[in-house]
Amino acid sequence: MAAKRGNRRKSSGRGKSSASGSLMPWYAGAALAIGGIVAYDHWPALKPKLIATERVATASIAPRAPAEKPALAPVHVAAMRAPSLPVPPAPIPSASIPVVPVSVPRPSPTPAPATASESFGFCGDGPHFNCVVDGDTFWVRGVKIRIADIDTPEINPPACPEAKNRGTAAKLRLLALLNDGAFTLQAGSSEVDKDGLKFRTIYRQGRSIGMQMVSEGLAQPSGSHKPWCT
Repeated sequence: MAAKRGNRRKSSGRGKSSASGSLMPWYAGAALAIGGIVAYDHWPALKPKLIATERVATASIAPRAPAEKPALAPVHVAAMRAPSLPVPPAPIPSASIPVVPVSVPRPSPTPAPATASESFGFCGDGPHFNCVVDGDTFWVRGVKIRIADIDTPEINPPACPEAKNRGTAAKLRLLALLNDGAFTLQAGSSEVDKDGLKFRTIYRQGRSIGMQMVSEGLAQPSGSHKPWCT
């Protein structure tokens, strides 16, 4: 019997706690309702306090201003300039070469050969190389020679028949003497005459060919001026 009473007491306690737990939502709702009615009735007095509270809360959560960045150090303009290029080396001064005027000598006529051994003929209308003009004038290797130590009669034209005959004989004899072997031409005090002919004395074995013609009566010494016509 005692056990049954104890069980009854325990069961009655559980019923009370469950009943009180089920009424809690109603108590909370009633409290909220009463609080709402009281707030509505006292709203004019509560509104300034709520606004002040909201400002304090807003101020407390307002974002902080960003910290100022440290100022950058000033950069000098000279440091930002482009690197200077290497300076090219100065040109090495070259030694100035003085300009010396050079005088080009005019070509002189071909000198007469000192020694000649040629075959001669009589000069015609064509070019003259080795030929005889008259008793005291001839060409050797393209150079016109006037025998310096003699004078013979002119035959083109002759002054008289006697001068023509002597002049022709002197021409033939000079051709034969020139073709007789090597000879030497020697310049005298006057190398060129008024017509541009070269004055030369002809020697063979140390003897003047001109003087040989004088001894043969075919020429006269230069400067005697004896008449050829009688």
